[in-house]
Amino acid sequence: EEPILEITMSEKPSLMDIAERAGVSIVTVSRAIRGVGRVNAATHERIMRIADELGYARHAGIIFARKSRISNREHKLSVVLVNFAGPNGLEPTVHITRMLTGLRERIEEEKGELTTINAVDLEDLMQKFPRKRIHGIVLRQVIPSKWMERLQEIAPVVYAISHDVQPGVDCVYFNEQKSAALLANALMQKGHRKVAWIAPDISNLHRSTVAEAFYDPLNAIDRQAFNFTRSRYAAWQTLGLGWPDDRFKVHCRTCKAPVFASVDTAKRVVREFLKLRKQHGVTALVTVSNPIALTAIRELRAAGLRVPKDLSVVAYLTADIDPKAKERVTCVELPFHLVGNIVPELIQRRLANPECTTITITLDTTLSLGNTLGKAPSVKALKGP
Repeated sequence: EEPILEITMSEKPSLMDIAERAGVSIVTVSRAIRGVGRVNAATHERIMRIADELGYARHAGIIFARKSRISNREHKLSVVLVNFAGPNGLEPTVHITRMLTGLRERIEEEKGELTTINAVDLEDLMQKFPRKRIHGIVLRQVIPSKWMERLQEIAPVVYAISHDVQPGVDCVYFNEQKSAALLANALMQKGHRKVAWIAPDISNLHRSTVAEAFYDPLNAIDRQAFNFTRSRYAAWQTLGLGWPDDRFKVHCRTCKAPVFASVDTAKRVVREFLKLRKQHGVTALVTVSNPIALTAIRELRAAGLRVPKDLSVVAYLTADIDPKAKERVTCVELPFHLVGNIVPELIQRRLANPECTTITITLDTTLSLGNTLGKAPSVKALKGP
């Protein structure tokens, strides 16, 4: 019978402690903890039991794998980043670039390997998967439930930059309620009481997103996955619940336009905003991205309106890249780099314990103040179309 080892709170068990008690090498313990490489089933069970007894990196009953610097080829973390976007991939936007940078940095720290695959659909992806063991799959788009079931048979899957709708899938995303509150607070402090939140509707899909035909309309999870504006829409809708309309009122709208920024998208957003301005006296526009905001500002000015004197415009996504840019949109800055950093940890965690609890990590966002937010004009002062 194995002796009982008492550990004080100040003593943190290490891989060596587990190895000595299990009678195996540190390499074998590391492989078992991370789920990378070959370990006999009985040995793996014994190592995990001892790690559990010693309290190795344990929190709320969940084992988290520690970092390892072992460079053995079999031990390397092999991660696949999937883009369902056709042969050319998704647009290299700033937020995508930042997420990829964070992901690559962390995988390189682990002496691992990141492979990017662009696929048209699931069958195309299956043809392109590398012929080797894959330890984790990273997705930047919510996919149909049937696709997810297939992918989880191959390796643990983690959603990055995507809202969390599918059970049994770990996810890293942003706290929508806090993000909405940050922007709303900034607007209210400037006297805005009636604002418009307007987003392109997903019913007119861009080719770089998963096609509508692949989702099951009778599956509620697929229905939520298909419309990724739903969670942000809901966050803004709830800001006005339970309060008199004269305190703070949000008019939420979607318009049929491409989901990515374009002149046409901005024009449709502006048209919807001008209707709400005329009907309800809204004094600020909230858009879902900086590019849409910048183009909308140009369209509003072309219509004779001054930003931010006559109205204000705020947005989501990353702050402007050029600090010397004349137009700096007030926005909620989303921590895409940190998302990429965290993803490998979730993969390692599930490799260490495939039965561990599914978690969603919601990251805080920060407010970046620009020159597109000003004091709200009075109703009498509203001018222009």
